[in-house]
Amino acid sequence: MKGPRYLILVMCSALCSAEEVPWEQRLAIGNQLQLQGRYAEAEQAYWGALEAVEDAVPHRARVIAHLRSLAFAYRQSGRHTELEALYRRLLARWNEKRWPADKDQASILIGWADFCNSRARYSEALHLYRRALNSWQSAAGSEDIEVAPTMENLASLLYRLRRYAEAEGLYRRVLTVQEGALGSQHPEVAITRNNLAAVYQATARYRMAEELYSQALAVREKELGPGHPLVGRTINNLANLFAEQGREEDAERLYRRAIEISEQTVPPDDRLLATTLSNWAQLCWDRRKYKEAEVLSLRALAACEKTVGPDHPNLATYLTNHAAILRKLKRRKEATQLEARAKTIMIHYGHIHDPLTMDVGLLRRSHGRPRQGHRLKS
Repeated sequence: MKGPRYLILVMCSALCSAEEVPWEQRLAIGNQLQLQGRYAEAEQAYWGALEAVEDAVPHRARVIAHLRSLAFAYRQSGRHTELEALYRRLLARWNEKRWPADKDQASILIGWADFCNSRARYSEALHLYRRALNSWQSAAGSEDIEVAPTMENLASLLYRLRRYAEAEGLYRRVLTVQEGALGSQHPEVAITRNNLAAVYQATARYRMAEELYSQALAVREKELGPGHPLVGRTINNLANLFAEQGREEDAERLYRRAIEISEQTVPPDDRLLATTLSNWAQLCWDRRKYKEAEVLSLRALAACEKTVGPDHPNLATYLTNHAAILRKLKRRKEATQLEARAKTIMIHYGHIHDPLTMDVGLLRRSHGRPRQGHRLKS
């Protein structure tokens, strides 16, 4: 049965090809090869299509969309070398042909920036996001709602790098664009309020932070329901705010609620679970409840590793924090092993001396009590 069916498909393709223009045929062949997982051959077919239509903007955009789809397939399958080679080749072609900056170029830059960001290559991601934002604004203007996600990505990275003034400026711009296009009660607006609140929190403007977190939480609960993971993330952030102000009972109540949401999500939201457990562990650290902190931190460590894998820089934060708890419990040998593992991860990513990287596990003081690290924003 398989043989005749295969022969019919081949014959059909041959019959149809005479009616198709060459670039469309190459595009169709590339699409089939990609579906079969034959990515190198698919890329070759796509490039053939691009060379045939590179001066015809609508056709070129269609081919580039397929190349971006292939880049996503490379990323999903862990073929990172091929992914970056494709992005570099696309941007080199852009420069060589002197094509104008537009949304297609911006989308390529965003895809590459997202990849670099996920690999903790923050300096590269920052540069690529800025280029993407410039390309998008050149094509659509700074007030176009489609520009907002790129501005938000850049702002989130600046927040991660503790460049709070720059992050705040971008979040404010995003909020203005979103409220003008979507209204003040839209879930996307709630996301931006949540993120701007985190900037206010990081700069000790607690009243402003609480107001924005509360607004974001109200919109998310209304639009998404009280058990949605995004509701849990805002609750986690509000709990962090209370913990930083010494409102420990309020913080613990909210941490418990966020954990319930993460565990009831199908499938469980391990990222939210890891973040909230780690933050609750730090609250226990603040209260010198080291045994309780250990239990929570160990669960957070497992959830984080499940989410990002065994060698991601984010995991190094959890390892270092857990090691600090173990040292308080006089379990120095175990602590040393975890610290060594964290250091190995950071050296692998080249971040031990990178000034753009957040400090990991530094002992600081909050409300007169020692803390083993920083609380994590969802």
